[in-house]
Amino acid sequence: MKTVVCSGTPFEIGFQHGQQARNEIQGSIDFYTKLFRESAKLSWDEVLQVAEKSMPFLRETFPHYLDEINGIATATTHPFLSILALNLRTEITYGLSTQDGCTALSLSTPSTTYLAQNWDWHPSQSPNLIHLRIHPHLSLLTEAGLIGKIGLNAHGVGVCLNAITARGIDWRRLPVHLALRLCLDSGSRAEAVRR
Repeated sequence: MKTVVCSGTPFEIGFQHGQQARNEIQGSIDFYTKLFRESAKLSWDEVLQVAEKSMPFLRETFPHYLDEINGIATATTHPFLSILALNLRTEITYGLSTQDGCTALSLSTPSTTYLAQNWDWHPSQSPNLIHLRIHPHLSLLTEAGLIGKIGLNAHGVGVCLNAITARGIDWRRLPVHLALRLCLDSGSRAEAVRR
């Protein structure tokens, strides 16, 4: 698995991600073009129209994540909405089709918390997985082009993901993979829960 190391402003982080994982991002777009066509019955152009619906909320509340996505798009020369669509893959996959997802668990003791995750996703997407390290504090296992997923930060905050089908999408809410990133951008577990 490729390790991608990034630092700087949100745009710079995205640009470095795009430069270092250009081929894997193309692989993610190819994979999701096929998956969305099969599962949600949407062409890639229709997927981009769906992704555009998230823009008003994200522009108003989380513009720094859009800056990072723009950095990825700029480095790869893919349209911004294509990279945004990758980051909305859970909303499209589980909100517009019938898929099932992974299993995650947590065990807490008085002194330690353990996280575990299986990721029983499509094996054909595995060549596009990356270890994304954002200095100084984040480490994620993600799909190339996505800015959030399974990971840990230097403050002891960790996230896993278990997705189930729930028809519909609420564009006034933070998309799943961006919410995972928001948790990882937190300074404590309590802050992550508040957010």
